[in-house]
Amino acid sequence: MFEIKVPAFGESIQEVQVATWLKKIGDWVELDEDLVELESEKASQALASPEAGILEEIKVPDGEFANVGDVLCVMKA
Repeated sequence: MFEIKVPAFGESIQEVQVATWLKKIGDWVELDEDLVELESEKASQALASPEAGILEEIKVPDGEFANVGDVLCVMKA
């Protein structure tokens, strides 16, 4: 199991909003495949998976906010 966390967006950005999950719980996700779209007040970006695995749990649903370093989801390799 491994966690996917909110990455640093830039020096002044500490909070992002989960715009859309591109995968559902139980889906297989390839290495570098886009997993979720995140939005800040300055930019939007897709977050790719750092490893291949199965999406086990979504900790921050669509429309919710999370801080840099917060766990977005848990995956199983």
